[in-house]
Amino acid sequence: MNPELSRDVNRIEAFSDVVFGFALTLLVVSLEVPRTFADMVQSVRAMPAFAASFAILLLIWQEHHNFFRRYGVHDGVSIWI
Repeated sequence: MNPELSRDVNRIEAFSDVVFGFALTLLVVSLEVPRTFADMVQSVRAMPAFAASFAILLLIWQEHHNFFRRYGVHDGVSIWI
C-alpha cells in the first residue's frame, strides 16, 4: 500500500482535529441565550455572521484534512511549518 494514500490517522492529524473541534466548540459556547425579545432579534441578526464563521472554519478543517491525505507530508519539517 502506498504510504501517501494511507487512511491511518497520525498524531499531527489527530491533534489538528482536536484543535479545530475545540475552536468550533468555543464558537458555539460563546452564544448566549436571549432573555428578551430585543435580545433575540439581535441574536438572529448576528446569526449569518456566526454561520459564516462556522462554515469557514469547517471548510479550512476539511481542506487541512484533504492536504494531509493527498500529499502525505508527515515529516518533521512539514509538521513544524
